[in-house]
Amino acid sequence: MLTVHSFYVEVKKHGTHDQQSHAGGRGGGAGSVVSYNKNKDETLLAFMDATRTEQRAIEAKYGKLSPHAVASGYSPEDEKKWFELERQYMNASEMRADNDQDFFDEAIAMKSGNSASGSDFGFEDERFDAIRDEYVVPDELTLKTNAGLRRTGRVTTKVQRFDSMVEQGEVQNPTRVYRAAILTPEQTGKLTEGSSFVDRGFQSVAYDRGGAEMYMDIRANNISGEKVMFEYTLQPGVNAVNVGYGEIVVQRSAMVSILGVTKTGDVTVVQAEVSKP
Repeated sequence: MLTVHSFYVEVKKHGTHDQQSHAGGRGGGAGSVVSYNKNKDETLLAFMDATRTEQRAIEAKYGKLSPHAVASGYSPEDEKKWFELERQYMNASEMRADNDQDFFDEAIAMKSGNSASGSDFGFEDERFDAIRDEYVVPDELTLKTNAGLRRTGRVTTKVQRFDSMVEQGEVQNPTRVYRAAILTPEQTGKLTEGSSFVDRGFQSVAYDRGGAEMYMDIRANNISGEKVMFEYTLQPGVNAVNVGYGEIVVQRSAMVSILGVTKTGDVTVVQAEVSKP
């Protein structure tokens, strides 16, 4: 059985691998694609959960009080163990943050020169935080804005604000992301290998496939249609920014070139490249 200690050793060892040894690899080599190291993130999360479980077990011996509590009555051994577990937990949390930064620093260059993984998402100033909130928080309104763009192409002042935000970042290495959609059979039928189209709306994509799958299932419960998972490779030069919640926003009017179409269960899987038009 894997103990917390051996799990921590394995996490540290796992963290010394460069991402080329994982799905997709990192930028820098011929034909390499930057992809999020989900295996590392899941390993770290599992370790953190195990660490917290051990801490809670120690706390239960003392009426669920942490060593910081007044007169908690911890034995020296339990107090030392609790704080060691806390140290390991915080180290793992920092490693998760580093994993995110590794991905974004390879994938997206921000105008500000800051990392897209930062608390400010690498934007130049605070006004872009407000635009980000306008895009991310009122989800239904953003869906309507994109539907209007795809239907008419009409550029409103809101669209211009979103443009200014997305122009803050640019893809610097081929990058793997995922976009889930629920489409009509007619729309799905047009997704054929060798074809291409320009998407006049902004595209919200996930750098973790699991996040895209979750969104697809939610949408499938609310609207009728066929499940489609786009496996995109964003090409250098495409404007894109991190907006949090596992989401990257890709510029409107990007060119989508389809490389292959397969079927997995009830999901149509489309491999495609996304580039400047």
